[in-house]
Amino acid sequence: MLNPSCRSSKDRSDGPARQMISRTLQPSPAISVRVPSAPSGGACERAPVDWASLFMSRKIAIFPKPRNVIETRVPLDADDRLDLSSHQGKSFMFDHLSIGVRDIAKAKAFYDAALKPLGLTCLSADESSLGYGKKAAGFWIYSAERPVPDDPKSGLHFCFTAPTRDSVEAFHKAAMAHGGHDNGKPGIRKDYGPHYYAAFVQDPEGYRLEAYYGGK
Repeated sequence: MLNPSCRSSKDRSDGPARQMISRTLQPSPAISVRVPSAPSGGACERAPVDWASLFMSRKIAIFPKPRNVIETRVPLDADDRLDLSSHQGKSFMFDHLSIGVRDIAKAKAFYDAALKPLGLTCLSADESSLGYGKKAAGFWIYSAERPVPDDPKSGLHFCFTAPTRDSVEAFHKAAMAHGGHDNGKPGIRKDYGPHYYAAFVQDPEGYRLEAYYGGK
């Protein structure tokens, strides 16, 4: 279908189409590109779009942003937008994950202790949310009216990386001491790999967690 600016001067009104046509290009709804109309009586051609340059030169909105976030894994500007030009060649599969719990105080006691051996601490906390991470909060816990039910057949599972085998054991021990339940003692899982050292627990609400170390 022809752009309105491609019509002949007889068919064209003196409206804004003669000035400038604003069109949103897919796939990103966060970017709007203005395409100037063709001169009166001139031919209209579709200009090629350099998508790589376009995305690297634009700031893409990140939504939603976790509440009480202190710092995200990638820097944001004052408008909470990510400048992709400073992260060429990097890939971020997830910005954050979150779960819901009924008892936020009990969850804090458990996760403070269980995640400490893995180098993760509570970076943000209030009466309804907790955020854990190293330099930035990437694992969030929220007070929820209807958390995911404890269902061993749901397949829901969270695996945390551990710096050493000792930290895997400390994770399991701390979890057991703060309301967790054993779901697999620390040890090598040869079915997963010759150096796959892991421990499995359930938190007080029934979420299945794992700490894993893959070094020799």
